[in-house]
Amino acid sequence: MTKKPLGCLSLSGVLAALITATLICASYIVWGGKIFSPGKLSAQTGEMALGGFSSHAETGKKCSTCHASPTSVFTMDARCLACHKTVAEELEGFEKLHGLVFDGSNGIICRDCHTDHKGAFAELTNVNSIKLPHEKFGFSISLHQKTASLVPFDCKECHQQSLLEFDEGRCDTCHTNIDPVFMTDHKLAYGNDCRACHDGMGTHAQNFDHFSAEFHLIGKHTALACKDCHSGAHSLAEMGSLKPSCVNCHLDVNPHGQLYGKKCGLCHTPEDWAQANFEHPVDVSENCVKCHQEDAPPEHFDGQCSLCHSVLSWEQAFFDHSSGKAVDCNACHKKDKPRNHFAGQCSACHSNTTWENAKFNHNVVNASNCTACHDNEKPKNHFGGQCSACHNTDTWKGAKFNHAGFTNCSGCHNPNKPKNHYSGQCSACHNTSSWKAVVHKHTFPINHEGANGQCSKCHNLGAAKPYANYTCYNCHEHSPSKVEKEHRKEGIKNFDNCIRCHWDGREHDD
Repeated sequence: MTKKPLGCLSLSGVLAALITATLICASYIVWGGKIFSPGKLSAQTGEMALGGFSSHAETGKKCSTCHASPTSVFTMDARCLACHKTVAEELEGFEKLHGLVFDGSNGIICRDCHTDHKGAFAELTNVNSIKLPHEKFGFSISLHQKTASLVPFDCKECHQQSLLEFDEGRCDTCHTNIDPVFMTDHKLAYGNDCRACHDGMGTHAQNFDHFSAEFHLIGKHTALACKDCHSGAHSLAEMGSLKPSCVNCHLDVNPHGQLYGKKCGLCHTPEDWAQANFEHPVDVSENCVKCHQEDAPPEHFDGQCSLCHSVLSWEQAFFDHSSGKAVDCNACHKKDKPRNHFAGQCSACHSNTTWENAKFNHNVVNASNCTACHDNEKPKNHFGGQCSACHNTDTWKGAKFNHAGFTNCSGCHNPNKPKNHYSGQCSACHNTSSWKAVVHKHTFPINHEGANGQCSKCHNLGAAKPYANYTCYNCHEHSPSKVEKEHRKEGIKNFDNCIRCHWDGREHDD
């Protein structure tokens, strides 16, 4: 039967344990608790001594000043508050700094924000690692998570001197770097105290919900900028002090004088200032001119407005020509006539039912000489003969020219030719049935070798049929004998018609 080894209870194991314990005790005697310390304590001093110490470093080797033993009923937080009594007082309520942080913080403890043993000059406060309820201090950082260059914000971006102090100029500095034009205009309108209006959540920014306020932004008011109404307001109190009233903005453009007082809403709505609807009370005088005399255009009918207008709509006017006033149309409508209008009575074309949809009765005025009225309506290079050669009296459009008897097309159509067009008679390619139905169809590139559409480069335009024949010798360095020798060597006998093989202007072997 073999014996099991004793392991750590062997002689060598017991000796090793004794030596280790001796070294630990000796180290503690020589260096004290420093052997267990993760680093030097902070030597930063406060304004006054707390618990008998001006800094954590002054506690020396007394670890128990801050660290409670495992058997102690006290916690490390309790040791902190034993010295930092002001913090303990703040934790009793939820109005001051530490009370606000602790409220709803899911069991946050002191060392979550305040760490030590990082060196004599290390910062004792670091809140970047916790979710600080910043909105409880009057300004949310929900819209300030990253800088303009998408770098996460650090607390020192805004709290450069101390976490308890905010540099009011940081808002201006950062946002001016982002948009200097906007900030210059914004500060001129509202001043430099950004936090007087802004809470970091955009509550009082451009998208402010005006429907929750007393004045609803609807209609034409939706396009207004804040400064259009709140210019010079430097705080929320001043922004809210503006009493919504039409005359606050529109009194300087009031065309009514003292006639209707300051109750603009009786006629106008925010939808459109110009679309006013005046409710004429029953006691309004029928003498409309008393109010509307300046509204009448020049040469307007000088009778009662009610002959044409109603109180329901100023624009939907209808003149009662049967009133005995409408005898001579020109008395009212002379200036309404367009240029070169028929000089006779309006009734020759128009009716008193509608001014539009006029139809001229050519028989009534014996209208045989069309050019007497329509000469100035002809387009450029128009046929110089009588209009009746193409048009009829039923419709001005749908004209058709009878070419019978006309042989010189260029007399009318020469200016209409495109650039580098054939200079001969139109009938060489076109016919009188259709201008677009061209007889000649060109398959060879007309811009070949820089010809630029000039027909004379290849064709003899002086010939009776200028496009029936062509030559390539005007441009190519060929001679008939040279061409014949070259093509016969390749077995090509019929080489008079070049485009038979060179149909696209390039060399081909077939």
